[in-house]
Amino acid sequence: MKKSTKKVVIIICCVLAVALIAGGTVVGVNVYNKNVKEQQIEQILSDIKGKYDTFVNESDRDKRIIIIKNLENDLTDYLKNNEPVEKIKEEYQSDLEQMKSYFVTYYEKVISDNTLNEVEKITDKTKLKACKDKLTTLLDKLNSEKDAVLSSEKFEELKTKIQDLIDKYSARIDAIEQAEKEAKDKLEQEAQTIIDEGKEEIEEVIEPENNSYTEESNTAAESTDTDSNYDSSDDDSDTPNDLVPITPFEIPDDYIYTY
Repeated sequence: MKKSTKKVVIIICCVLAVALIAGGTVVGVNVYNKNVKEQQIEQILSDIKGKYDTFVNESDRDKRIIIIKNLENDLTDYLKNNEPVEKIKEEYQSDLEQMKSYFVTYYEKVISDNTLNEVEKITDKTKLKACKDKLTTLLDKLNSEKDAVLSSEKFEELKTKIQDLIDKYSARIDAIEQAEKEAKDKLEQEAQTIIDEGKEEIEEVIEPENNSYTEESNTAAESTDTDSNYDSSDDDSDTPNDLVPITPFEIPDDYIYTY
């Protein structure tokens, strides 16, 4: 009986030892897997941070857009192929939001810098055109970059602000140019009126002089006719036959020439 009891105790001890070994192995595997997973998480977070730093240090606008698009694709692939870790998901979203805010801040600053108050009172056409041109350029950027950096709601909000300002400035520029044209036409009309009135005054002065000149001409013509009808037989003056002939001048033979 004692021998049998001893055998049972040995068996139980062996079973317990196997259980302990197996449990320790499971615990060890779990710890290892946990460490590996944490390392993977840290590596992904480090990659995300590296791409964000590249974005911050990049000065080329188009390259920044490419970085944003690539990070968006990385997030999509991560959510699709893995069991998402909230910490990683939040890091992706936070960095993407900060990257996009750079562009949104730029859009809003350009809008603010080119927003003019009391537009209907502005007479500086050059200033209006400068602001309009900058906003038109901004609208082009907005349209080309919207898919990478803006939600549809934010895009419509900014687009409406910009287009409203462009339309307002265009209308004011047209009004100024129309007023300039009307003023120019009025000045030309007034100048033409002055010229026409001047011509009339000159004609009023010249007309009596022309009449006087015509009368004098007629009088001179009548006088000429009278002279042509004058009878030379009645004239007591000497005729050519009565003139005394001129004796030719003769040079003395002893005249000394000087040069």
